[in-house]
Amino acid sequence: MNVRGPLFAMLILCLGGISAHAQLVREATPQEIVTKARERMTAYFETFKNLLSEEKKVFEIYDEKGAIKKRKVVDSTFLVYQLTKDAGRVAEFRNVVAVDGKKVENADERAREFFEKVVASDNSQKEFERIRDESGRFDEDFSISGLTLFQAIALSNELRGRFRYTMAGMESLGGRKVYLMIFDQIRPDPSIAVNSPAASHNYDIEIDGDKTTELNVRVRGKLWIDIDTFNIRRELRERTIQPDGFPAPVVVAEDILEYSDSDFGILTPKNLSHLQYRVRLKEREVRKDTRINFEYGKFTRPDVDVKGEVKDKEQ
Repeated sequence: MNVRGPLFAMLILCLGGISAHAQLVREATPQEIVTKARERMTAYFETFKNLLSEEKKVFEIYDEKGAIKKRKVVDSTFLVYQLTKDAGRVAEFRNVVAVDGKKVENADERAREFFEKVVASDNSQKEFERIRDESGRFDEDFSISGLTLFQAIALSNELRGRFRYTMAGMESLGGRKVYLMIFDQIRPDPSIAVNSPAASHNYDIEIDGDKTTELNVRVRGKLWIDIDTFNIRRELRERTIQPDGFPAPVVVAEDILEYSDSDFGILTPKNLSHLQYRVRLKEREVRKDTRINFEYGKFTRPDVDVKGEVKDKEQ
C-alpha cells in the first residue's frame, strides 16, 4: 500500500503511540506491580476505617445435590469500627435493620445501648468479641467476618516469600484497563489454615473423616490491578487442600471481591462473595455447602460518638 502526506504522518503517530504503550506495559514487571499494589492496599486499610454503608447479606445453604435448601437476607447498616481500646485495630459492625424483609424493632435504640456497653469493655479483645457477636446474631450457623477489611492477603508484608506472582496480561474491567496478576502459594505458612482458630487467616470447613489428616492448605487466585492507580479492582481468592490420597488440590473456599470508586481516594467494596465447600475425605468428594453474598451501597464518612449515635457527615 502506498501512503503519502498527512495521512501517512498520522498513521506513523498512531502506530508510534501504540508501540510506546505496549513497551510501557512490557517494562512493568510483576514485582513492580506487586510493590505498588501493596502500597495501595496499605492505603486502603488506613482510609477504610470508620466508613459507613448499607449492606445486604444473602445466605444460601445447599443440599447434597447442590440445590438451595435455605435462603436468608439480612439488611444492615455497616460500619468499619475502630476499637477504642486499640487504635490500630478495626472491626466490622453491623446494625441489623431487617431480616427477610421484616424490620427489626428498635434497631437504632439497640445500637445506641450496645455501643455504651462496647466502650465499657475491659480490653480490645472483649470489645472485638462483643461487636462480632452482635453483628452476627441473625446469621445462620455459618458466619464470616473481615472480608471488607483486608485485601489480597497474598500481598501482605507478613507473607512475603510465600507467594509467586505471574503477569497474565491486560484486560478491561468496568471500563478501566487492568493488569491481570496470578498468584499461588509456594510455601506453607501456619497463619494460612483450615480449622485452626489460632491462625490469623483461618477458615472453618466441614470435613468428614479423619481429623488428624494433613490438609496441606494453600491459597491461590487472581488480582485485577488498575494500571493507572494500582488499586485492586477485583480479586479471586481460592483456598485449597490436598489431603493424602487426593491426586490434586481441591478448592474448599472461594472468595470473589469486587470494588468500586469512592470519594475517599480508594476503591470501596461493592460485591463480595464467599462460597464454602464440604469435604468427605474417604470418598474424596467435595460439594457446595454455603454461599454468602455481600452487597454495598455508597460509602460515607459518619460521625460516631461513644453512645453509638451515627449520623452521615456532609462531604
